[in-house]
Amino acid sequence: LHAFDVRGRAAYANVTAAQVPDTLADTVLAVTGLQTVHLAHTLAKRFEPDLANAAATNGVTQSVVAISPPLFPSIYGASGMPSASSATIGIITQGSMTQTLADLKTFASNAGYPVPPVSVVTVGSAGSDTSGVDEWNMDTQSSLAAAGGTIHSMLLYTVKTLSDANLTSGYNKAVSDNLAKVVNVSLGECETSAKSAGTEASEDQIFQAAVAQGQTFSVSSGDSGSYECGGSTSQQSYPAVSPYVMAIGGTTLSTSGGSWVSETAWSCTGPTTCPQSAQGGTGGGVSSTEAAPSWQTAAGVLGTPGKRGVPDVSFDASPSSGALVLIKGSNVQIGGTSLAAPLFTGFYSRIQAAHGNTLPFPAQTLYAGAAANPGWFHDVTSGSNGGYSAAAGWDYVTGYGSLQVQNFSAGFGGGTSTLTANFSCSASALTISCTDSSTDTGGTISGHAWTFGDGGTSTATNPTHTYAAGGSYTVTETVTESGTGKTASKSAQVTVSSGGGSTQLILNPGFESGVTSWTTTAGVACTNASCSGETAHSGTGFVWLDGYGTTHTDTVAQSVAIPSGKTSATLQFYLHIDTAERTTTTAYDTLKVQVLNSSGTVLATLATYSNLNAASGY
Repeated sequence: LHAFDVRGRAAYANVTAAQVPDTLADTVLAVTGLQTVHLAHTLAKRFEPDLANAAATNGVTQSVVAISPPLFPSIYGASGMPSASSATIGIITQGSMTQTLADLKTFASNAGYPVPPVSVVTVGSAGSDTSGVDEWNMDTQSSLAAAGGTIHSMLLYTVKTLSDANLTSGYNKAVSDNLAKVVNVSLGECETSAKSAGTEASEDQIFQAAVAQGQTFSVSSGDSGSYECGGSTSQQSYPAVSPYVMAIGGTTLSTSGGSWVSETAWSCTGPTTCPQSAQGGTGGGVSSTEAAPSWQTAAGVLGTPGKRGVPDVSFDASPSSGALVLIKGSNVQIGGTSLAAPLFTGFYSRIQAAHGNTLPFPAQTLYAGAAANPGWFHDVTSGSNGGYSAAAGWDYVTGYGSLQVQNFSAGFGGGTSTLTANFSCSASALTISCTDSSTDTGGTISGHAWTFGDGGTSTATNPTHTYAAGGSYTVTETVTESGTGKTASKSAQVTVSSGGGSTQLILNPGFESGVTSWTTTAGVACTNASCSGETAHSGTGFVWLDGYGTTHTDTVAQSVAIPSGKTSATLQFYLHIDTAERTTTTAYDTLKVQVLNSSGTVLATLATYSNLNAASGY
């Protein structure tokens, strides 16, 4: 091994080929970790107005504008599908995730999504690098939006550096865990570098294992046109060229009023304009290192038979039509195929959830059915990545074009199902507790919608509801089937009585209907499913105040009118306190329970709690 200086970065590499004894020749696939000269790099690219103006002179219209991520489902035909509420998304990341987690929580709150349950899975040593925040924020926010805003969980497989050895470990951890059906990789490196380092051989084996167990890796095709390795020779990005991943290319997206209008390839003209450091353009072309998979050969689309062609499909990637990514409180316009890949990640997670998370690696279905199902795609027929030009059908610039997601989801079929809504409710004074017993033979229930006959609603599976006055009310539950959107409903009458005792004045006291009837700061509404690590005292709803790791104030309040003739009022609540503070004597973080009048003046502080009151229960 020799030491090298790579543009100011200390690196090492072997200068002669690694050798193993002849007796191990049939056992050793590759020797990896011997070099850090060649590193993978992120594929996010900030919007630069000068480059956008240059693109405009090449025919890009004024409808090419930044896209708010929650609009992507309607743009790409997914808004009619249920969200990916039962799906787990995996994302390969690097360095510190502190800012990304904080921004994701704020993004979700701003978009009206529940706080996503996110876990950082540190692979190897923890890293502190924050230079990739653009990338990781775009990956997390775009995939969440494409998934419909509600997911089962998100796993950030985080490595210390983007060295081949670290990334191989990260990919292997995601596959050995086998928790995420779709894993996003917005990274790439020159395919010949990956091959010479042994990375291609070792990682292909990992990706092949993923395919065998029904996992899908969504990989950016690159941001340097068809010139990932530099120079004037067309070479591609790894791992996008692996036959065991979905390679996702990039387009320039035109919209009107948040609706799809047209797409062209995210274009560049040659070795001078195509590199990511210059104007950039979608990666794509013929692999020089990987053989064509059977599903691609059978489709008869390859201009160079026997060699893997990329990309498979494409989504928005041009910085001029990039996503508005929330970073430290501000929206930043960012593109790159690092946007396209997490869009596919979120969309295919949504398709997986619609089919009970049982679908295989989608390439076989995609290529086998494409010719007979043009409605699966927006075919992109114009633009170039320097080495190749877009054309009708599959091409080396945008693959089959962008997906019309719900149409493609229908390509996986679906059996007959019998959906039946059913529930029972019990009453105690003015409060009812309802238990769902709905069934879906041959399908999966993805949503519950309740009405209680007094204007109250809930989306909980087993809600509670408190009425303001005694009487008879009609309760209705509507259940929705995942994937098909099929619904079934049942109604039943309940009778409640105040019984002459105390009257519940607080509406939605258990937060079973989110923060309806409450005034809160953003992002505090939680359910057992949406906020990882905490659960409600009863039911499924609660509010989570603070815990951001920075100075912050959260509030939750409700206006209550005490009826005339009442001589006393009692406030009862359940509180659970966690803390990271180690002191047992100093109160750093406080919660005050206060009564205010209609003018906002504090009439009394009923109680004060702090980190000193932390306990395991309520």
